[in-house]
Amino acid sequence: MTNLNKKRTQTNQKESTMKYEMYETKLDTNLKKASGRRALKRVFGKGPIAYSDFADLIAMDMLHSSTDFDNVIENLTVLGLEKSWIESSSPVVFLENRELAQTLFEAKIDVSGAVALEPPFKQFAVAFPTETLVNGYEIKSCLVSIMTCREIFETHHYIGDVEDLCDENRDLDDVCFVVNFKDSAGRGAIALRTLPDLDDSSFVTGESADVIDTVLKIAFTLCIYNSATEGEKLVQGYPDSAVKLPKGKTKMSYQGATLKATTAKKSASGSASPRKIKHRIPYFRNLKAPRFYQGKHKDALPGSRWVWVREVDINNSMNTLLH
Repeated sequence: MTNLNKKRTQTNQKESTMKYEMYETKLDTNLKKASGRRALKRVFGKGPIAYSDFADLIAMDMLHSSTDFDNVIENLTVLGLEKSWIESSSPVVFLENRELAQTLFEAKIDVSGAVALEPPFKQFAVAFPTETLVNGYEIKSCLVSIMTCREIFETHHYIGDVEDLCDENRDLDDVCFVVNFKDSAGRGAIALRTLPDLDDSSFVTGESADVIDTVLKIAFTLCIYNSATEGEKLVQGYPDSAVKLPKGKTKMSYQGATLKATTAKKSASGSASPRKIKHRIPYFRNLKAPRFYQGKHKDALPGSRWVWVREVDINNSMNTLLH
């Protein structure tokens, strides 16, 4: 067997064994453990457990026993966001391959001035292929939420009024971008950014980015990528690879869609670029001028449209168009 054939065989084997793990809610995590199942059975008995009932149970327990207010608020936020996601049919976006995750992290984004997002769903989980490594971190599935501060605080229906939970300087109508996930060690984390405060410095990239920065950048760029490709790369349905589901769940428990990677367009002669591009780094620019929000885009939120300006190779010396 030639070296080329060996390489192709290894690549095919790697692709054939690729699989996905779904985002796990706090209820899913409890049901994974025998001790958690026993504890929930004592409270709810046999049969399915509604997430809203589980969230109420956990919230009341925390409010009566925890003295760490910041931790309580963070956990109530996660409970509320997960409950809202489940009530909206649990949309999940599967990344087609590991390379797409790397591309989204490396992408350059022009977020100067006011920007907006029109995500594929108001809330959605992102499912990465297992063993996806970006910036030195193994990236696990996460839950993305794009909603106003008011909507987020209203998920904390367990305590107080919305205004009591909010910083007096925060505008409740500001749109927030929230990502909650678990790191490779299983520790929970949540990242929140308000869109009016976003600028290029909001995204820490390169070696200085920690795991929260890394996941946040991938999730944010995913929404921009979907807008720049006008939704054409988001295909309804599950990927061909195996999907590991939480205990008690089936594929019918979710609304699946697969985000496809882009490919370079060929020249008019039908041939590819005359020079091999070793590594592509995409660049997205936000469309702000009123003329971009006319005609078929008249209903689009101002600042929500993005264009894929170029992709350059590792030497930053070649522009390409994609399809």
